[in-house]
Amino acid sequence: MPPGPGYEVERIGSDDYFLKNHEFSTWLKSAHGKHFTELMAEDARMLFEEFKAEWNAGKLPMKLYKGITVHGLR
Repeated sequence: MPPGPGYEVERIGSDDYFLKNHEFSTWLKSAHGKHFTELMAEDARMLFEEFKAEWNAGKLPMKLYKGITVHGLR
């Protein structure tokens, strides 16, 4: 479920590709049924732009905004 009204999303940019990799990978599996490691670099960057747009619009599940570590949710 996306964040509710009044939740201010911390906007991300293309430079956050590595910083948000765990969240991106989780979204990628959920939204596209793909694993990050299956993608060519160019395809991953293209899909990150889609992820970034949805992130900045506040359309992603709240768990992604809370952060994901290599061990799971924070």
